[in-house]
Amino acid sequence: MEEISFIASIFSLLQLDLQKNIPIFTVLVFIILILTYKLIINSIKYGLLDIFSQKGNFHKFDVILSKKIRKANEIKILLTTGARFFNNLRADLLSAIKDNNAESIKILIGTKDHVFLNDVKKIEDRADKNDINSEIDTVIGIIEGIRKEAGDLGNRIELKHFSTEFRASIILIDSGKEKWGKITLTLPPAKASDSMSFFIRGKIFYNKKADNIFEQCENHFNKIWSLY
Repeated sequence: MEEISFIASIFSLLQLDLQKNIPIFTVLVFIILILTYKLIINSIKYGLLDIFSQKGNFHKFDVILSKKIRKANEIKILLTTGARFFNNLRADLLSAIKDNNAESIKILIGTKDHVFLNDVKKIEDRADKNDINSEIDTVIGIIEGIRKEAGDLGNRIELKHFSTEFRASIILIDSGKEKWGKITLTLPPAKASDSMSFFIRGKIFYNKKADNIFEQCENHFNKIWSLY
């Protein structure tokens, strides 16, 4: 209904311009205001902040993730293998534990040699049949390294492996002051690294009836976590 009202508003403004000779600049200002209103509503009501393509933009978004991770109190990560993520943001995850005293980092990645990863390999047209499984080994090694460097705090980093429950790449960060996240659509044959992503956030004003994408992602993560 909101989309229909939005389209109707634009047509109404255009008709006013034609029928009453209202300056086109005035009409454009109104359209911009309507668009801005729509973006604000999406942000406040649903928790959708922005949409972007990861392809060729990794450095830019790694900088954003780095800042969020280092201030985190709790982090939840759901990725197919997470090879690129953990390789690039290893130091930030360690900093969250050692410097910011993060209470929990929960990680869900695929199960090595499982039918799910083998299917991902096929649908993504990966040439090396062992490539995706070796990524799991690499990520496990990185996580163990972070745990070791974190010392007594290393047990705050937990790792589990999902079976076939994966639906989208999800990174959720709770700093105590802000709930912020990133969800990436996985639409093979494109890899997650070449796919569209959304920046999301938790509710600003609590309302049980309002749908919030951050909360849905968190419920999804928690359900899979509880299975293993």
